Amino acid sequence: MSGTKKSVDEIWKELNARTAPPRSRTTGIAGFGIPGIQTHTRIVPREQPTALQQQKHIAGDVSVDRDAPKLAVAYDPAAAGVSPEDLQQYVATLQRTLNCVTDPDRSTRRAAIIGLHSKLLHGDASTPKASRQMLQALLGGPLLHPLATMLSDPLEKCRLTVLQLLLEAAPQLSDPGVLMNGLLPQMVVRMGRVPVQEPAEEVRLAGLQLVQVLLQKTTTSTLTSALEDICSLLARGFEDPFPDAKKEAAATLTVLADRLPAGALEPHAEKLLQVICMTH
Repeated sequence: MSGTKKSVDEIWKELNARTAPPRSRTTGIAGFGIPGIQTHTRIVPREQPTALQQQKHIAGDVSVDRDAPKLAVAYDPAAAGVSPEDLQQYVATLQRTLNCVTDPDRSTRRAAIIGLHSKLLHGDASTPKASRQMLQALLGGPLLHPLATMLSDPLEKCRLTVLQLLLEAAPQLSDPGVLMNGLLPQMVVRMGRVPVQEPAEEVRLAGLQLVQVLLQKTTTSTLTSALEDICSLLARGFEDPFPDAKKEAAATLTVLADRLPAGALEPHAEKLLQVICMTH
């Protein structure tokens, strides 16, 4: 220590001369410089989920085969008698609803698919009822992928409403066969493999009903190329514990046999006969 003692006045001056740490201008406890507390608050915009993240969220606890064929179906709207411009304008009236179809919230998705069903088949203030030509262009084109994907939605109501929409629309289509390449792979994942992933009997029944409706106006070449998937769905239908599903599988097989040339079903006959004999 120094031999010279400082007076009280000198010590006071030294204390006052030291620079005090600047105080934050923020209010509340953040303004007191407490360690571990940020002195500035910044609101970061929430990052929007990607389409892949949304699909993973929608899949939820439903078992989906990741190796299922990708939905890459191209369809020229001119084949349905609709110009690309008219198709784009109509899709624009559906855009908000289509965005909600992939929303992470279950109730939002349910309301969206119910709304899409109503808009397409009945129309409302913002979207006119789709003509037969527009339905063909929509279901064969931009709507096919989201509707097929929704067949694996965790909500039974969403899955059933998709099938009901397609069941009501299919008879109006000039070429319903264009839906097969997009729908059948997803339907096989849900209803055509062992064990069957679809737990709801009404959904399984609606799936078989849709297959039968599509068969009736589909070209022979399209049916022949889709036979393996169709027969897988029918085989599970014959095994279904729901009696109405069994009946629908039998009726669909009858329609299929009538539409195909002789011998076309022979490669699949053994598989079908085995399940028919075991369950009847």
